[in-house]
Amino acid sequence: MGPPVSSRSRLILAAILAVALVASVTGLDWGLPYQWHTDEKVTQALNVLRSPRWDPDYFINPHLHIYLVAATFKIALAIDGGHSVGQTLPEIVPMLDATSPARREQFLAMRLARGLSVLFGLLTVILVFALGRRHWDEDTGLLAAAFAAVTMGLVNVWHFATPEALLFLLMLAALGLFDMVIARGATRDYVLAGVCIGLACSTKYTAWLLGAPFAAAHLAGRGRAALRFAAIRRLLLAGCAALGAFLAGTPLIIADWKQFWEFGVVYNWYTGAPTGSLVEVKRSYEPYLALLGDGLGWPLFVVSVAGVVFGLTSFVRGDRRSPAARAYLIHGVWIVCFYAFYGLSPHHALRFIMPIAPSLVLLAAAASVAFVRRQRQPFAQRLALAGATAVLIYSGAYTGRADWMFLEDTRYAAGQWLIRTFGQSARIDYFEIEAYLPYFDPAPEHLQYVPFIEHVTLHQSDFWHTARAYLRESSAPIVDSSFYYDRYLDNPRGFPERAEFYRHLLTGTDPAGVKPIARFTLENPRWLNPRPERIAPEVVIFGKPGGK
Repeated sequence: MGPPVSSRSRLILAAILAVALVASVTGLDWGLPYQWHTDEKVTQALNVLRSPRWDPDYFINPHLHIYLVAATFKIALAIDGGHSVGQTLPEIVPMLDATSPARREQFLAMRLARGLSVLFGLLTVILVFALGRRHWDEDTGLLAAAFAAVTMGLVNVWHFATPEALLFLLMLAALGLFDMVIARGATRDYVLAGVCIGLACSTKYTAWLLGAPFAAAHLAGRGRAALRFAAIRRLLLAGCAALGAFLAGTPLIIADWKQFWEFGVVYNWYTGAPTGSLVEVKRSYEPYLALLGDGLGWPLFVVSVAGVVFGLTSFVRGDRRSPAARAYLIHGVWIVCFYAFYGLSPHHALRFIMPIAPSLVLLAAAASVAFVRRQRQPFAQRLALAGATAVLIYSGAYTGRADWMFLEDTRYAAGQWLIRTFGQSARIDYFEIEAYLPYFDPAPEHLQYVPFIEHVTLHQSDFWHTARAYLRESSAPIVDSSFYYDRYLDNPRGFPERAEFYRHLLTGTDPAGVKPIARFTLENPRWLNPRPERIAPEVVIFGKPGGK
């Protein structure tokens, strides 16, 4: 064990955690009592509470995080004497009454579930500090923690009751344990690393990629003895520990292995590889670089890339057994392998690539501190320090802007405009799923779902006959959002009729005269333009001139 953390560092770390906490809870009530995030595990957690065998009836993701969300729901319902959490509009509309007991239950349950992610986020910041201190020193750990606390892509997922916050924490903990595999290599180190891998895999299946830095740690730590019986035995024990931890978090995989195969394996494979193969498909390497730039903010992204290059160069040229070199190896292998694998698929999203963000900010901090200390002239050192400070300040402003977008989501203004313009008793139509609807308060009395877009059997003339008849005969306003129609516009080959249908609507060239009558967007300055996931879509109201 090293020396205790200094009082100075404790105070600075406390301030960093306070910033992370404020950033994470600002906008925590986003959308409530509505359910705006389709990946928050509400349905699955309620299934657990209703099932005598704790069955989420879901294998697209494993179950560890779902059980934790179910536990928060159980606590919330026990505190308030409630029975369930609202999911659909008929359940949620009565909650718009400020005195409704169901409203209190809804807010408490979702705050606790989302609060879990906030807690995991704070623990991630602490762990980033601890690893930075272990591998380098306290200053590096503090800077890395500060970077993590204001990394928009991390703070974004700390707002949601989704698996990512727990996943990132467990992945980073596993990477920290791999250091012990190199430095000490005791059986206990292998078993603990295996347990952490298994728990991460029981949060999201993609954590199996931790096997790459684990293998690198084993080879680096054991050297020529890596394939001897004693070393292989420890690897097998780590594998058994990983399997045991995975099954502990997702125990129903044994009884329901067919569902696991269908949804956990086959469904997820075709999500990442729509053609059933990763051969001759569009890669996502460039989109993922853009997403990392968005998730970290471009200044921190540039420093992080410099940190990766600096780290790998230092590992090749320096003492490969030093604490810093061990970090460069583990986190460098993790970043490169994760990015290389995920870039193979045409399917990409910010949350998919963010597991490498804690490692990126660690290496960014290490490179920044080293760069400042290498400056011989006082002026040059102050200039380098000012640069690192500027990156930190910009990242804070960038994340603050993203938090502002939670509070000013376009769906709030769109809902107010619709009720103000057409009245509560008017009929309002929609094609999209309920989660993408505007925030109505009060709710319209006649909100009507129009399903022909979603009818997958409608193609070519059948689709156009149905679409033209609807647009010709209806005079009701139609509300839609980019979260929905972009799925068709981005894939015109897969959805040719629907892509053309939306092109006509959005450009006002539909033969029935339906065109945009209102648009709601959030405009950020070009120099401060975060794009947090699931927040503030473009909302478009379509209608006919003079129609109500």
